[in-house]
Amino acid sequence: MELSEAIRGRYSVRKFKEEQIEEDVMMEILSVLEHSPTALNYQPEKVYRLKSAEAMEKINSASKCIYGAPEVLMICYDETECWRNPMIRGHKSGITDASIAADEIMLKAWELGVGTCFVGLFSDTELQRLFNIPEYIHPVGLILIGYPADDCRPLAKMHNVSRPLEEMVFTL
Repeated sequence: MELSEAIRGRYSVRKFKEEQIEEDVMMEILSVLEHSPTALNYQPEKVYRLKSAEAMEKINSASKCIYGAPEVLMICYDETECWRNPMIRGHKSGITDASIAADEIMLKAWELGVGTCFVGLFSDTELQRLFNIPEYIHPVGLILIGYPADDCRPLAKMHNVSRPLEEMVFTL
């Protein structure tokens, strides 16, 4: 699959098969973390793989948007390991670095026939409490991950609908 095909074809999967992702497939997906760009290559992203029945019960209690995914990747960053831009007050690269990693995970998964959905509806402090994550590790997003159900389709009102480039790109 060409990258442009993955970018145009990928959609947020909200209905999954119960089937678990094979371990070699998941490791191939997660291997993109080794090449994901980060500010000054500090690599502050941390990924918690939620797979056990206990972990899935906890994540289902923390977010209404798990949609029966067999696994969830909690994408985080370590604030003690991220770059700080001295020219921007309070800047930490962690959110950006973790978001880039999340996008690359989702595109690699799609290339391998695995569906994903990025979820941002959760309380970061609740996730830290539920999963005993230190305060300096910050959840940025959840990636639901699994094989799409046979009858899964993109939401028509959102898929392939975007603003024209003229509203997003400005040449100065």
